[in-house]
Amino acid sequence: MNATSKVKFDLIVIDRDLPDGGAERAATLIKAVKGPNRTTPIICMAYEKNFLLPKSFDDILMKPFSKAEVEEKLRFWSQA
Repeated sequence: MNATSKVKFDLIVIDRDLPDGGAERAATLIKAVKGPNRTTPIICMAYEKNFLLPKSFDDILMKPFSKAEVEEKLRFWSQA
């Protein structure tokens, strides 16, 4: 978490399959801290088709994903 509190990122991508629910906790913490990434879009990568996207994430990228899907997300969020 230290890097997200000091460096401004254009986009953050977190794998939902981090151990112990770490992805959602990390995203929530990034959004809660009064740092440079509080409003940075966070994309969740996930395998589950029926996954309900938590409020801490702004978008989802379903695994397995194609290069075109990644490029589409990057285009979308770079214009936001």
